[in-house]
Amino acid sequence: MKISPKASHIPDTLRASFLSLAEPLKYLEGGVICKERDYDRSLYMLAEGRLKVSKRHDSGTEKTVTLLEPGDIFGEINFVYGSQRIASVVAIEPSTVYRLSPQQAEEIIRTSDDLYVFLQSLGTRRWVASLLNTLDLFHDVSEENIAKLIQHSNYRILAAGNRLYSPGDTLNTFYILLSGMLEMAHINGTEIEAEHGQCLIPAEAISGHKVSWRASSVSETIIATIPMAQILLERQNNPLFAAKLEKVLVKAS
Repeated sequence: MKISPKASHIPDTLRASFLSLAEPLKYLEGGVICKERDYDRSLYMLAEGRLKVSKRHDSGTEKTVTLLEPGDIFGEINFVYGSQRIASVVAIEPSTVYRLSPQQAEEIIRTSDDLYVFLQSLGTRRWVASLLNTLDLFHDVSEENIAKLIQHSNYRILAAGNRLYSPGDTLNTFYILLSGMLEMAHINGTEIEAEHGQCLIPAEAISGHKVSWRASSVSETIIATIPMAQILLERQNNPLFAAKLEKVLVKAS
């Protein structure tokens, strides 16, 4: 199998496991390997051909998130977190894909903590990138600037009961809820339960003021993070983004 330079970061041990254990599947152009919102936890590796990863935008339109090339793996988000598939994967030319069942993949990572950490990191970063590519808040941001936001983005995982921030804090990071449950409480008694894709930034934080909110995880929570400076720069230069941002900031009633 000829490995694309784009997929050179995939550990050789993981590729070797695919080649020795996985089931090879062949798809013609247009063949659907995965559907958005499915619950299949199989792990896949592309051996030949090219695949398109696409996701439904909040507006209802479909957007191509990325293209996969030989040697790349996919399905790691669903395998690690047991969530619905966040995107569809379709062959754009005749392709061969290797599939590991959830049981086979679990057996492999039992032998190596490093492989699990790799899959978790890869999957969560892709999840963040997918969110920024399709969330309505960023719909009017240029592809070039979306790429910059993705480049600077990261994620945090909070165990149940941990605080993201407290009253009196100054926020230098922009937060968006990726998964899990997070509760926000204002000092005046207003309480909000945040939903997937929701901005977690109080309105006063955008102006650099100390926040009057406490944000705490109710369950294990994954949060997308972007440096606040990047958001403020886009707000300054993009009136359409600034208007949408104003609408999603958290405000006390």
